Amino acid sequence: MSEIVSSKFQVTGLNGPYDVKRALQGLYDVFAEQGMGQATFEITEGQEAADLFVKHKADVTPDREVIRKALADAGAFVLLD
Repeated sequence: MSEIVSSKFQVTGLNGPYDVKRALQGLYDVFAEQGMGQATFEITEGQEAADLFVKHKADVTPDREVIRKALADAGAFVLLD
């Protein structure tokens, strides 16, 4: 069984629970075909960007472009470089 690890990304445009739900749904729609699993956002008051944590197998590299497109399709969410 492959080891599960997580990758961290920063995303702007999340302003509350409704935005988180929309963004996560957009990600879940593409995760299975990309070999990624769970995702969660950590929003810290006063910070411009939220942290996105994506769990995946150690031998899978999350495709930033796939994540970027899924977030953009879900709303005004921007994956920072």
